Amino acid sequence: MRANPRILVIQTLLLGGLATVVGNQWVVRPQHLAAAQAEREVAEARELLTLQRRLATQLPQVLAQRSRLPERQTLEPMVGELAKWAETAGVRLTNIEPTLPQTKAEVTRLAVSLQFESGYHELGSFVSLIERSPQYLRVDALQMQPVSGQTDKQPGSLRGTMVVSTFYLAPL
Repeated sequence: MRANPRILVIQTLLLGGLATVVGNQWVVRPQHLAAAQAEREVAEARELLTLQRRLATQLPQVLAQRSRLPERQTLEPMVGELAKWAETAGVRLTNIEPTLPQTKAEVTRLAVSLQFESGYHELGSFVSLIERSPQYLRVDALQMQPVSGQTDKQPGSLRGTMVVSTFYLAPL
């Protein structure tokens, strides 16, 4: 019995199509998936390399700024400096009270509330000393009022409260 050439062609086409589908599913598709994964990994590696390069160029600046922060999570050095600067500027500190530390994202804000009596210009000198400090210090709040019965030209003619803070960053 002789096979019909049309049936042979159809069988050959079906067999070839089936071989193409099977080859695509088990050979070509896995290779495409592996190639796509490799491309993603290369892109991630490039991004990481770019970040590492940026960090390497900024690290000296970060370390320089870090040196302006306290080495320990304590207020004593800052309070000592503030007391020294207050005396230098002619500001009388009447009360020094630490506030509760506030930690967010591994950075702790350390602050102290200062009550003072001062003349206007002396207070300006004190704030200027704080602002020019090589340490990172910040005047967060300043409230003042005149002392009754005194003119603004007299020493101690202002009474007020000031909050000064810094930040502590745990060692890297």
